[in-house]
Amino acid sequence: MHHHRPSSARLATALAVAALLAPALATSSAAAAPRPAVAPPSAAGEPVAAAPVLDRGRPRNKPAVTREEYRRVRRGMSIARVHKVFGTAGKRTGLIAADPAAGQPAQQSREYRVQGSKWGFVTVYYVQGSGSWVVTRKAAYWG
Repeated sequence: MHHHRPSSARLATALAVAALLAPALATSSAAAAPRPAVAPPSAAGEPVAAAPVLDRGRPRNKPAVTREEYRRVRRGMSIARVHKVFGTAGKRTGLIAADPAAGQPAQQSREYRVQGSKWGFVTVYYVQGSGSWVVTRKAAYWG
């Protein structure tokens, strides 16, 4: 059996990407821990249905962006502020590492579900400036 060994350049790139993603993965997995659907049994031994944890009136397990929340997001807003407005961190759909030699900062895009649509989504594009991620542009498909 032949084993392929990655080149040192490919290995270095993979390690750099892993280092960039490690903090985000560590925090997102802790924050995304599933909540039980049923509360512990009552004193009579009957299961008691647990109410969903609400975030501004929406169940936390399926946050969705409203048109009003979308309108509130502006260029230059921090990623933390966007997540607070939307009530979710969404899902990262793209990541480009910084290229200091070319003067290019790191970039990422994140996708968020929209309220009232099975297929709609909001995409927000961020650039990393001075250590924090800020909005550069946004787009929505309300489908």
